[in-house]
Amino acid sequence: MSDTTTPLVAADGTPLKRKLAQSLMRSRARAFGLALPLLAFILVLFVYPIANFLTQAFYDARFATLMPGTTEVLKDWDAVSAPTEEMAAVLVADLVVSKKEKTIGKVATRVNRELSGTRSLFTKTARSAKKMEAPYMEALIKKDKDWDDIEVWQAMKTASRVYTPAYLAAAVDLKMLADGSIVRQDEDRRIHVILFWRTLEISFLVTTLLFHVGLSSGLHAIDAACAYLKPLAYSGVAAVLDVPIGANHSMDRDVAGAGCVKRFVRRLWVGCR
Repeated sequence: MSDTTTPLVAADGTPLKRKLAQSLMRSRARAFGLALPLLAFILVLFVYPIANFLTQAFYDARFATLMPGTTEVLKDWDAVSAPTEEMAAVLVADLVVSKKEKTIGKVATRVNRELSGTRSLFTKTARSAKKMEAPYMEALIKKDKDWDDIEVWQAMKTASRVYTPAYLAAAVDLKMLADGSIVRQDEDRRIHVILFWRTLEISFLVTTLLFHVGLSSGLHAIDAACAYLKPLAYSGVAAVLDVPIGANHSMDRDVAGAGCVKRFVRRLWVGCR
């Protein structure tokens, strides 16, 4: 009895199953290589920009990166008690570095998103920060009395968060406080939800109007097409049935009486043969 368990082999002695697997792998690699440029194009020009844009909705490390000392001391602050001298000293040191590295504009812009009007406060103070001496809190208040306002320090604490829902909250007329709680915006700043509803109303009205116009135009076009094709359709049916066409594009019913079906069946039979 012959051994039927011996595997089939290729000409070079390689088992046929392995040979087919290698050939299939090469085909897949070749196909992937052909699709790789298109895949890279989509990832670089579409996927990455969209993902980066969506990430900015909850990620912002500008303040934490450019003001590292201030970020650290603000972590331990309860956002309720008065700012300390240590916080002021670290802030002045970070302002000096930011002014030197020309990054104070980014810092000021980030804080200004949390509290309007603070951009000019930061840029103005950074220009004089190198000349300030202890006690630094008094020096800051002497430069601008807004530094005595606790809301400025609360805005910095909020801006120091790397991952923050503040932007998403602002989109629906909410705001995040320094302690992490979320409350409604002031009445004069609640504009986004109103604009969203107005946009939806206008979109609904425009869609309804265009649907009505498009439907009416489509029905008129169908009526015109039917009026044009109706004589042609009668002519085609009459040609099949051997029925004459009248002047008004109507078939002679007397002629097309009992024998029309018989003639139609006969023509189909001849055509099938």
